[in-house]
Amino acid sequence: MRPVVLLFLGVLGGCGFQITAGPPDGSEVDAATPADVSPEAPPPGTWLAGYDFRKKITFTSGTTTLANFVAAVVIPVDADLASNARDDGSGFEFTGPDQLTHLDFEIERFDGASGALAAWVRIDSFTPTSEVYLYYGGDPIDAQDGAATWPAARYGAVWHLTDPQANVARDSTPNALALTAPAANNAPVLVDEGIVGRARGYDGTDDTLQRDGTTSAPLTHGTSSYSYGAWVFVTSSQTMYDMVFYKGGASANDPGYDLELGTGAWTGYLCDGNQNIIGATFGQEAALLNRWVHLVAVVDRASQRFRLYLNGTEVAAPSISAVGSTTSSMTVALGRAQYPIRGTIDEMRVYKSALTPQWIGAEYRNLAPTTRDAFRTVGAQEPRP
Repeated sequence: MRPVVLLFLGVLGGCGFQITAGPPDGSEVDAATPADVSPEAPPPGTWLAGYDFRKKITFTSGTTTLANFVAAVVIPVDADLASNARDDGSGFEFTGPDQLTHLDFEIERFDGASGALAAWVRIDSFTPTSEVYLYYGGDPIDAQDGAATWPAARYGAVWHLTDPQANVARDSTPNALALTAPAANNAPVLVDEGIVGRARGYDGTDDTLQRDGTTSAPLTHGTSSYSYGAWVFVTSSQTMYDMVFYKGGASANDPGYDLELGTGAWTGYLCDGNQNIIGATFGQEAALLNRWVHLVAVVDRASQRFRLYLNGTEVAAPSISAVGSTTSSMTVALGRAQYPIRGTIDEMRVYKSALTPQWIGAEYRNLAPTTRDAFRTVGAQEPRP
């Protein structure tokens, strides 16, 4: 936790305390008692030193409390941020509801001209009505910490797919599992219309981002529980097996796990080293094209189920009691040249646990175009008192 400094207000004059006339009942008023404060002004001692402005952000998740949930703060356009935040994206800070305690966060993208902001903030206890404060207009410091926002104990990899280098997809976790295109003509293009900020557009021919599976230990899980998922926007399928994500699992001789789209059913597959393979269906292509879709697969060893979630709702849960270890050294690929995908991929993640329905639902509502505006509310700009 980064130390914070409190800005103490004066005792007299116009600095938060003042001497007032006696109350109507004739009782005495202690001159050192804080005066009533207008709703727009924060109480004394509740402003983070070094910052000129802030906004309160309220999340209305509708879920039970979630521990260490990473919430998205996506502001498409904001004249206040354009005028008062630093153009280079530094000088931001997020705090908890006490308005002082630092929260781990990562800035995915900031446009100083429009004030558009895409950020992620980890909230220790994410309640159905969580509040955080965004401070800006301060010192040129970079308080963000992606590695702390996405801790390795929970995440195998988090690829935002917003990196300006076309042939690289950085992993925000401490595992640093960056993906790269094998050649310039295999690199998916950077597009502005992601579910959060920018994303990667795949040409349906040979685009891929990948890495050697033997150097990707955080993505191998043995017989432990894990989860994986992504947001996709597909305009047309190329084959029956368009690959969104691949770490094995495509056949009985291919241990691992994947996400496959295509001209029929959109599916997830799971396979062990003994040729036991399980597939489950998210839905049919015809109902899923030309819109953002959230696909999450959960390998739940406690219940021995392979749970698939489409847009926050469980749609399949076949038994995996016969499936052993899915560990493999297969190449990690986001998009696979052998089975190309045409469309956009964003926010691909691998988790080291079986996500709960509440967690998946909150992630979906946080970003889905039909629910995200109700999920979070950005308050008016407050100037430093």
